[in-house]
Amino acid sequence: MSYNLSARARRPFVCLLAFTCLSVLTRLVVSHVDVINVDEASYMVGARELLQGRLPYTAFGDNKPPLVYAYYALAQLLVGHGIEGVRFITALVTTPLTAFAVSAFYRHDRRGVVGAVLFLLYSAAYTASDMLAVNCEPVMMLPLAWALVAIRDEDESAHPGRVFASGVLIGLAALVKYQAGLWAVPVAFALWVNARERRVSLRALAGAIGLGLLLPVLATTTMFAVAGGLEGLVYWNVTHNFEYLQNPVTAAEALSRGSARVVPFLAVTSLLWYGWYRSALATSSRHWSRLVAGLIGASAAAACLGLRFFPHYFIQLYVPLALAAAPWVTECLVWPMPRRGWVVAGLTMAVVAGWTTANVARLGGRTGAALNGPAAAVGARIRKDACADGSLFVWGSAPEFYYHARLPLASRFFFPEFPLVRYYAGNPSATAKQARAGRRVRRVRHWSRLMADLARSQPNYIIDTAPAGIARWQYFPMRDYPLLARLVARRYTALDTIEGVTVYRRNGCEAEARAKGPALAP
Repeated sequence: MSYNLSARARRPFVCLLAFTCLSVLTRLVVSHVDVINVDEASYMVGARELLQGRLPYTAFGDNKPPLVYAYYALAQLLVGHGIEGVRFITALVTTPLTAFAVSAFYRHDRRGVVGAVLFLLYSAAYTASDMLAVNCEPVMMLPLAWALVAIRDEDESAHPGRVFASGVLIGLAALVKYQAGLWAVPVAFALWVNARERRVSLRALAGAIGLGLLLPVLATTTMFAVAGGLEGLVYWNVTHNFEYLQNPVTAAEALSRGSARVVPFLAVTSLLWYGWYRSALATSSRHWSRLVAGLIGASAAAACLGLRFFPHYFIQLYVPLALAAAPWVTECLVWPMPRRGWVVAGLTMAVVAGWTTANVARLGGRTGAALNGPAAAVGARIRKDACADGSLFVWGSAPEFYYHARLPLASRFFFPEFPLVRYYAGNPSATAKQARAGRRVRRVRHWSRLMADLARSQPNYIIDTAPAGIARWQYFPMRDYPLLARLVARRYTALDTIEGVTVYRRNGCEAEARAKGPALAP
């Protein structure tokens, strides 16, 4: 008996170790590559500013919640500079603990282990520049997955303390990316139905989950209010995001984009969708059915926001799909293996091997991701220059230039898109149409802030990506924005042109550098 109890106690730790090994193994394909996604570069830059004591949404602005920058900053403190540290923490800690939560949902029985393995394998079996990049989604899935563990069955869903914990975790996940908050709807519905069936106090459960959801948001708002950044927090996280969602896409464009991005994802994950169907037929737990169906629906809705269909939006589906398919897949994987078991195992391994091979070929060497080429070359050129101790402003939707140059931001607008120009992320046709029509944003308040930032910081370098057409910035030539064009013409001289990108250097900065004496090598 003592041996059996000991083995049962050891099982979770053995599972976690196995999940960690599998997480690292399936993510080795990106371990040698620099930033493979524009968002990775922006989070790295934001984390660097944060570590220098500069407040998000005041010193730098983007439409992402604050915890993603805190996550990147923590990785820098623990491991050191570079995206390698963030990937190391994610592959070694964040992703395995998310898988561990999937296993814990089923109390680490065979269904839990199978569900965790399905999550780890399928979340690595698609385009690496989205699924294996450390975007918001892999980070937010950790608290979201554990939010489900807190209410995994009917008994625990009736406990106000566990419901409160679930609400707090969903609230924290929403501070990594807002779409996480959509999970509150199916969770609240499942709790409501369960409370009515078990005649539990609805008021107590509603208060518990409501307080849990609000607590992280209230704490964050209070912190920014005390620090003097409340106006920026509200603008970038609320006002700007509503504008971002207003994506002028036609039905034909949405259908085309969905066919190119959604259909392949559905094909790759078809086993999980079928597994959900078979598991739903066999289960007797109405709580399980409501919760899983609601989570998949909410995650699908999150993936459709703005009709951009970026593949990394689909990451939110992996946890509920793995939970949904696990019971049926577990029945298939018995020994001696039935025919359907061999089909399940063979299909899964074929998908993983196929996408791993494709990702290796696509990424190539360390600078294999296309966005690193020009940015790395420009960054190397600036770091060799005499004025390389100043700040930088990039005219373009290209934070990778900040990342490679390793210089401080000269303006809060390190993504000078909307509201400065009429640029629609993920919608090249609308961006081109607006540019051809000559429609440009003339928001005096934001342009005044940009010019005030540049006057105050006096950046040593301004990079113009429009001539190179990076991220469709050819539609926004600097000459169309007189305030910036006049500043560059009066105070800057073209230093170099690298792969079509023009690097301007501030006049007189070289004399200032000589007066300061020899600088430390960067």
